[in-house]
Parts: sequence; C-alpha cells; structure tokens
Amino acid sequence: MLIVYYIILAINISIAFTFLQVELKRLGPASVFWFSVLATFLLPSVFDPLLHQVQAHEYSTSFRLDLFTLVTAQLYVLLFFMTFTLGYLLTLPRIRHRNINNSPFIVQLKTGGSNGLYWLMGFLALSIFAVFESYRAIGFLLFTDFGFVIRRESLSSLSVFLLSYNLIICGGVLFWLVKKKLYIYTSFVLLLYLFLYFVMGGSRQPLVILLLPFVIYYLSVSRYRVFYSLMLVIFFNVFSRLLEFMLYLRNLPGLEARLDAMADIVNLIFNSQEKIASSESSLRFAYYYFIQAGGSAPGFGELSYLVRTLLFWLPSRLDFFAIKPMDFEYTMFEFYMPGYQGTMHPTFFGSVFADSGWFLLPWAIFLILVYRFIIPLLAKFNGVCFFAAWGLSAYFYMMIARGAFYGPFVALVFGLILIYIFQLLSSVKKPRDVKK
Repeated sequence: MLIVYYIILAINISIAFTFLQVELKRLGPASVFWFSVLATFLLPSVFDPLLHQVQAHEYSTSFRLDLFTLVTAQLYVLLFFMTFTLGYLLTLPRIRHRNINNSPFIVQLKTGGSNGLYWLMGFLALSIFAVFESYRAIGFLLFTDFGFVIRRESLSSLSVFLLSYNLIICGGVLFWLVKKKLYIYTSFVLLLYLFLYFVMGGSRQPLVILLLPFVIYYLSVSRYRVFYSLMLVIFFNVFSRLLEFMLYLRNLPGLEARLDAMADIVNLIFNSQEKIASSESSLRFAYYYFIQAGGSAPGFGELSYLVRTLLFWLPSRLDFFAIKPMDFEYTMFEFYMPGYQGTMHPTFFGSVFADSGWFLLPWAIFLILVYRFIIPLLAKFNGVCFFAAWGLSAYFYMMIARGAFYGPFVALVFGLILIYIFQLLSSVKKPRDVKK
C-alpha cells in the first residue's frame, strides 16, 4: 500500500510540475495555481505516511491519519488531473509563441502604455478613506489597539471593500511601475500597501500579489527555469514560515505590537519551534478528514458551493426565492472545527471533494472554462492595465489552490470589468476645438 501511495503521488507531482512549466513558458497567471498545489499540498504529502495522530489547529478535530486515507486522497487528485488534462487538450489552443519574448506578458512590458494608470492610482488611493473612518471612530487608538477583530467588526462595508478589493485589483501594477522606472508611483504604491497592512491589520494576500509578477517573471526568463522552479517548490517551507508570521502580525492588536514583532522576525521565523499561526501546508489535513468522513457530513456532496459560485451575479439581498445556496465555506469549517464559526479553505481538492464527492466532473469543467477564457481576456488589456489584470488573475489562481472559490471569482469578474473600464476611459480622446 505504501508503494502504491508513492507511485500515485509521483504521478500527481509530475503532472502538476509539467503544467507549471507550460505556464511559466508563457508567463501565464495559472502558473501560480500549479506552484501553490505543488508547494502547499503535493510535496508536503511526501512525509504524510510518517504521521499518525493529526490535529492541525488547536480548535480542529483530532483524527488518526491512516495509509488508506492518503491513497484515496491521491487517487482523487489523480482522477481530477486526468479529467482536467483531457479537457485541456481538447479545448485549449496550443501555445502559438515558440519564444518567450513573444508572450503577451513580455510584449506588454516592452510596448504597453500607461492608459488607465491615473484611474488605477486614484482607485487605490480610495483605500485611505478607511483610515479616516477608523480614526474618526476610535481616534489615536487606531495606532495602538486596532486589531483584526476590530477591523472586521467595526468598519463599514465600504471600508472593508476599500481595504481588500482595491488592493487586490491594483496589486499587479507595482511590477509595471518598477520595470518602467516610475519610482514616485512605485514608492506611493509600496508605502500605501505597507501602511495599510501594519496599521489596519489587513490580509496577507495583497502583499503576496505585489510579489507574484516578479517571481513568475524571473523564473520564466531564467535559463535554469526548471531547476529554479523546482528549488522554489522544495524550499517553499521557508517562505511558508514568513506567511505564518504575516498572519501572526495581522492578528496582533495595534501598530506598536506589530513593530515589536518585526524587530524579532528572524527569531520567530527561524528559531521558534512553536507555530505562530496556521500554516499553508496544514490545510491538506482538512481534506484528509473529509476523505475519511466519505463526504457524509451534512451539506456535503450537494454541489452547493459550485452553484453559489455560478450565481455570483445575484446579490443575496435580491435573492427573493432563495435559490442561491448559503456559504459552503462555513459548512466545511463547522464540520472540521465543531463549536466554532469561520470560513474553511481545505485546499482546492478538499473543497471540490466536500462539495461534489467523487462526481468531480462539474468542477473540472469549471476550471477548464476559467482556464479557457482568462487567456483571451487578458489579451484585451494593454500596458499597465494588462499587469493589473494579470495580478488579479494570479490572485484568483492562488486562492482557488487554497480552496476558496466564491470570493476570488467575484473579485476576478468584477475586477476585470473595472480595469477594462479604466482602460476605456483613458483611451477616450477629447475632441479638438474646430476653428471657424
């Protein structure tokens, strides 16, 4: 049984790594998905047969991890990969450019203009409104006691929107600004993201989005792309500790506590033996727990998560006939952490299995269609707007690899529409005065 497990795992790793190289060759945002699947799930799974009793979080269910569960989990992944690969080969156009320099990413970097830049900068600057709202509500305590819980429960829905979607939509812009040597804009964007993170205790994702275009670009253009991408996957654990630290930092109450933690960052990341926050790679244990349960939990296997995602355009307040399912992430969380409330992201395969069981074809079709349409959609964007759209797409792929579908899909659709509007508004030329 152990040999069977490692054979299936090796096949899954090979498939995912092959797709990663294909996406890196064309600098596609989907490379983030394959990298995340490899680094946070497949590669850490190599050591899972050594585990016995598992409790990934202090509030999560403790369970015994057996070899049959591990084999079943990898078989499910293989089945999904085979279904997706078949759909990929049947529906997706082949890469037309043989040379990486002809990829849309490189072409837009060399020739793309700044249409939409002012609109994107203005949209990003709106996030400062949340700082003023918070200061009016609690005064100077904003800099001393403002933590994630206060941020989540006391801010208006508008401020919550401005502290999340604005930063997600504009994250890819930083790469274009740096490559074009627009250092004033670069400083504004970088300082604003850092200020909002340290003062307002925001999410880690916007900061990661800032880095993604740089990482994918330098991996892709390197002569040793395969070797460097392999090393990055293998040594992702170091970066994962940094992500843990960022989550720990977010949950601290106030700027002073966060600055004190920053002063001790090396010790907390490299020397501390205790978990300072939940790890990205620990998400797979929820998937294993769902496999053991056989999808028999209340609300599982009903495709409600997929239906809710497809009905993203229908606001819950206007759903008079209650056709839009409730948030499935809460259902998964309640099953894995009984007695507590929150949203659960049990890796891509954990969410798919919990929602559909072994009938994974609908989710495979969903991913194939997203894959199919993001490529031509990105071709509609030029210059700085292309990189904003690329960063937003990379965010979507990163989040679905974690097992979050609904929120990232909403951000992707409406974000792409908004970026395209900014591009159109910047392309409108003012009519010249006609001399009589």
